[in-house]
Amino acid sequence: MPKKPLKKIPKFKNDEEAGRFWLEHDSADYIDWSKAKRVQLPNLKVSGHVVPVPIPDEEYSRLNELAAERKKSLAETIRGLLAHGLDELRANPSTRL
Repeated sequence: MPKKPLKKIPKFKNDEEAGRFWLEHDSADYIDWSKAKRVQLPNLKVSGHVVPVPIPDEEYSRLNELAAERKKSLAETIRGLLAHGLDELRANPSTRL
């Protein structure tokens, strides 16, 4: 079966625009993955802290739904909620959790 021609990857104004594009498009239409090579990035460091937090199934499902609605990753959604909650607590210190 002959390969279909690859589409040209558009130019993006910013990372957010690129992210929205790739959420809605299949990279296989734009990239010949058969020519991809595995690379190692030994000096790559995690920027930030990883905090393992158990989340009940119901809350996990709600987080996934919210992330999908906003077309964001689960991690981006959780970071956004955390930042928003911290801002709210800072603005209203008497708020109880």
